[in-house]
Amino acid sequence: MGIMTQKNKEQQEDPDMTPLQKLRALSKSGITRYEATPEELSNFKAKELAKEEEEYDPLNNRSNENLIDLIEKGANVFDDGVNAFKSWIPFLDADKTTELEPTELEPTELEPINVAIPYVKPVDKQTEILFKPPAIYPNVLDSNEAIHGRLWGRAFHTEAEYDEIKQADYVDDVRQFLVPNSNYVNTMVPILNKVVPAFAGDSGVKGDILYRAMLEIGAHESQGATDLYNRKSHASGVFQTLTSTVRDTAKDSGYYGPKAQELTGKSRQEVANMTAVQIQNWMQTDFTANAVFGAIELIKLAKGLQVRGEGDYLLQLTGTTDETNYNEAII
Repeated sequence: MGIMTQKNKEQQEDPDMTPLQKLRALSKSGITRYEATPEELSNFKAKELAKEEEEYDPLNNRSNENLIDLIEKGANVFDDGVNAFKSWIPFLDADKTTELEPTELEPTELEPINVAIPYVKPVDKQTEILFKPPAIYPNVLDSNEAIHGRLWGRAFHTEAEYDEIKQADYVDDVRQFLVPNSNYVNTMVPILNKVVPAFAGDSGVKGDILYRAMLEIGAHESQGATDLYNRKSHASGVFQTLTSTVRDTAKDSGYYGPKAQELTGKSRQEVANMTAVQIQNWMQTDFTANAVFGAIELIKLAKGLQVRGEGDYLLQLTGTTDETNYNEAII
């Protein structure tokens, strides 16, 4: 605490000094703490006491205007206000409550919801009971092992017979799609039931082998009947048949005979008059017609290779070199 000099004390006690002058004098004195005089303390306490003893006047308080109105006008105003409030919100009026009668609704019968649950039946020897009409060669469906990869690789693509990558893709697709009760098998079985008998016996081809070869090739070529058009080659349908193949086949009466025309619903002349786009759309939308041209193409190519001495591809379809026991081909 600083020491107050006599001069400073006299300056502070000068009654003519303003508060600001007293504050400046105190600041110059170096005193860090100011103690009020007894007279100043008594005056301060008197003022605080006077404040505490002031009477509260609600009439001069604007925040209580509603309460003042209620005091001056009486309870009638209060009752009117409550009644008005009740009329504004009727459900608060206990005297005017209304019971709502339940509304009767006529019972409605809900139709059952059929939820399709994907299911793949285990491979077995009773595959024929899954199809209506039943498969004419049910045993060929007992296996999802790829049997005709070589035939497909050479007859359909010439260069894929010994291509390990392409052969592996073929095997994978057969295993994936050639499963009893799959969408692919359920779609193609009724179609091949009509198409295969028309060509069984041609050039010694066995019906069950042709049936199996067609199922495998279709599964791979169209990814289980889901990819029906090749933008690069313009091949179309489950068996990816080219427009030129359809036209050339239709010109050959030895292959595209009465049975084939009956299955496709088009004569040789009608096919010849079709545009390329029309043929492509036909092959994509008519699986029976596509299977007819696919079967003819497979037999023709295998037979042509055999005649030229380029392999035993036709013999694979006749079973002469490969007596496949389909019942033991289960994996």
